[in-house]
Amino acid sequence: MAQAVTIVSSGGVAVTNTISPQGRPATPVNAGGMPITLVSSGGLPMTLVDEDRSAWAPNSIDFTTNTATINSVAYSAISSIPSITGTLDLSASGHLVDAANNGIIIPLTGVTYPLTFYVEFVRNTDSGGNEVIACVDAGSAANLTMYRIDTGDQLRFRIDATPPGANQCSIGGGTTASLSTVPTAVQRAAGRADANDAQNCRNGTLGTQDTSVTLPTNPTRLIVGVDSSGAQSFTGYIRKIKIFDGAFTNAQLQALATGAL
Repeated sequence: MAQAVTIVSSGGVAVTNTISPQGRPATPVNAGGMPITLVSSGGLPMTLVDEDRSAWAPNSIDFTTNTATINSVAYSAISSIPSITGTLDLSASGHLVDAANNGIIIPLTGVTYPLTFYVEFVRNTDSGGNEVIACVDAGSAANLTMYRIDTGDQLRFRIDATPPGANQCSIGGGTTASLSTVPTAVQRAAGRADANDAQNCRNGTLGTQDTSVTLPTNPTRLIVGVDSSGAQSFTGYIRKIKIFDGAFTNAQLQALATGAL
């Protein structure tokens, strides 16, 4: 199926829209399928760029297929990721975090803010407490971005930064549908972490944007199923996690959180 593209000059100057950092070159063809060369009205050569960002997250894990891309390196088995710690419990349903804990820590390099964070999960048990699905931090809870189910069974996108103080935002997913009835259906959420601009989207419904946000120190690790100290364990299947460079628009968050991107 043909995908939408953005036309840019060979120097990266947008003709219709700005080029995304995740863009990849695409070959233009005519109606007969023959490659063609495009030029702008000023005679500059142009390149088609595929803006499907789903394959261009430098850090992504698909627990349902046991594959990952970490620090821009692809792995055919998650256990092959260098310096990964924790116990994997994989199946077609994802990575099971349960009474045995199974929290996972993966070192990250080169991840900087702003970023976009995506999680996909199924909650199996309501513990009654806070349950962390995944977070990225700088070595401790002082500076992090995370997805957590709170004690009221609501999914929260939270950013902590020190200084100036701990909680910079805690945004619900727009929908207040409780996650207390378990097992839940597959849940998808995408959050934007940018300076004075944070947003969360759960299953396609946007939350309330926070416009007063200090960003944390750039993250150095991804933590799955527990918080920075190994507590607040999630109980259920974590299916997919993606970390994208840059701050996605609201429309892009909605596309991610509905599986369209």
